[in-house]
Formats: sequence, C-alpha cells, structure tokens
Amino acid sequence: MIDKRVGIIGGSGVDFSKDIKEAQWVNLDCVYGKPSDLLLYGLLNDAPIAFLPRHARGHIIPPDQINYKANIEALFKSNVTTVISISAVGSLNDNFLPGDIVMIDQYIDNTVNKNISFYDKNLVGHASLADPICKKLFNQIKNYSNQLNHEIKFGGNYVGISGPSFSTRAESRMYKQLGGDLIGMTVPPEAKLAREVGLCYIGFALVTDFDSWDDSKPPVDVTTVEKNLLKMNNKMKNLLKDLISIFQLHEETEDNVSFQNNIVTDPKYRKNLKFNF
Repeated sequence: MIDKRVGIIGGSGVDFSKDIKEAQWVNLDCVYGKPSDLLLYGLLNDAPIAFLPRHARGHIIPPDQINYKANIEALFKSNVTTVISISAVGSLNDNFLPGDIVMIDQYIDNTVNKNISFYDKNLVGHASLADPICKKLFNQIKNYSNQLNHEIKFGGNYVGISGPSFSTRAESRMYKQLGGDLIGMTVPPEAKLAREVGLCYIGFALVTDFDSWDDSKPPVDVTTVEKNLLKMNNKMKNLLKDLISIFQLHEETEDNVSFQNNIVTDPKYRKNLKFNF
C-alpha cells in the first residue's frame, strides 16, 4: 500500500506515460462520475505518482466538458497530497514569451461553470482562495531553482476562460487590462476543488503563443500551439524529474484549512460533516 503519491495532471500535449516505471492504468469509482481517464500509477524517478491526462488520452475532452470534481476526487482517493498541474497558456504580457515555463501564483476565474465546489448537498462552505497556489511549495521550488538546469519564471496571474474557443481581440485586451499575464482554460476549477479538500496545488504554465491582444501579431491558432508544445514537452518532463523529490517530501501546509472548518451551514441542518466521497 502506497502511503502517499504525487498527483500530476497533464494538459494539452503533455504525456509522461513512457517515463513512468511499474506503470499501471487504474480505474477508480468516483461519487462525482467518471474522471477524464484512468489514472496511471507508477514511479517517476522512484517517486510514487498518479498521473491523470486532463483531456483524456488522445485529447478527446474539451476544457468546458472536463469533470473537474471527479478528477480531484480520483486524485484524493489515490492518496495524493500534492497536485502538480501542467497546462498550455497564451501570453498577455511581453515578459512571458512562447517557450517559457511559468509557475503561476494567482488567477482570475472567468469560467462560466459555477457548479465547481464540493460544498453541495445542503452544505455551504467558503474556502479561502486569497493565495490559491500552495505558497510553501511554490517558495521551496523558487529557492531550489538556482540548482536546476532549467529556467522557470516565478509568479504570474492566470486568467481562466471556459473555452473551447480562443479569445476575441477585445476580450484579450480586457484580460490584459485587468492584470492578467497568462490565459488558459483549466486551472481555476482544479485549484478551487483541491483547496477545498486540503490538497496542495501548484501550476506550471507552458507558454505556447501570444494571445490576441496585440494587433501586430497573428491571431492564436492550434497549429502554433501544438508546434510549441511539442518543443516544450521534453523540457517539462525533465524539469518534473528534477523536482519530483521536492514534491514527494512536501508536507501538507497551513495553506489548506480543513473542509469542516470552512462550513457555515447551521449545525442543526448539516447532513454531512465532510465531502461526499
């Protein structure tokens, strides 16, 4: 029985399956339905991990149809305490260039799916998201970064949209004016749900393009995104291998207050004192 695994959610163009030893695809029964795919259990540099393809193998699930609740539930049931999110993003800031790897530290949620909470079934709670990314682990990686042969940019405000379409130029300029640095379609729901159940969540954003805020640049297209992701795939895999020991040793932090402590429903009306799985 594995005491603890590192959870890795891979996004567009990110596939670690060939790098994992003792690999086994595992089907988990989840209260909130089916996760995006089976979970891949195994060892990455001898560290136990649970890898989940966010869009399923073959990239068959669009961002607005991902079952985020089931994905986080499946990782929780896999004895994961730390979730590493990897996602493709566009840049809203000239300081973030295609090819950069950015560790985000904030986000603006402009997704339209509002049913993203484990506080349901007559139980109301409010998790603190002032610092939505696990600060202790973020700082540990930042302090260790000078020992790496990889360049990481630390700190970035991620704007989350539902997709699957890219932004209009007007939307892109609005997000930039709001203070957005990067734009993507997946991080906010994952970070919210992870925080509610006490999982440490951090996000690596792979910059594939400039979003459409600059009229002098060509609009975003899938060909450009896929081409740049292909170039970055090995770089991201090697970075994860170098950091996996930090993820494995990371302990739960004060960032994540327990599910019960966030409940505001009158005790007389509470039917559940914990999440439903």
